[in-house]
Amino acid sequence: MLKDKVVLGLVVGILADAVKLSVNYLAYYLGFTSVVFWQIVAGTVLSRADIFTPLGLLIGALADVVVTSILGSVFIYLLSLSGRENIWIKGAGFGMFAWINFFVFVQGVLLKGKISPEPRGILVTFVAHLCFGLALAAFTLFFTGNYHGLKNKQQERQGSNAGRETFKVHRRLTVNLKKAVKPRKLL
Repeated sequence: MLKDKVVLGLVVGILADAVKLSVNYLAYYLGFTSVVFWQIVAGTVLSRADIFTPLGLLIGALADVVVTSILGSVFIYLLSLSGRENIWIKGAGFGMFAWINFFVFVQGVLLKGKISPEPRGILVTFVAHLCFGLALAAFTLFFTGNYHGLKNKQQERQGSNAGRETFKVHRRLTVNLKKAVKPRKLL
């Protein structure tokens, strides 16, 4: 369906972000966390007073969508290198990689004093990023089907054998034709 890996990754990343945000907003409305992702992301570049304003939410939303779309492209390229075997584990691992890098390291340093961390809120970000990774896998499978750019290793082996078999058939046919068709003398 989508054959360009970059575009596929951007689309998959944005759709997976929608799943991540849904988990976050559900947890926010159920009282498990007091902030939403866009406020957290906005807190990395804005002052505490600006984080909770509509403009702050817009800045956080733009940054979140840009980062997750790029992460989607990175995920697609990693799959093109490693294959689709265990795609669900790869997706979950990629989500955890994103969580540990962006929330624990980067934003842990950048958000000091702006948003106080809550254990339940941190667990919400963990679950949301796990869902993000699984959604990356799900949307990748949905959009790619049997797309040749993301082959399984078994499909690659079959494809390489098919090329050799075609060459063997062609060679046999050429040899048999030479034996069967003998040129006649014109005179």
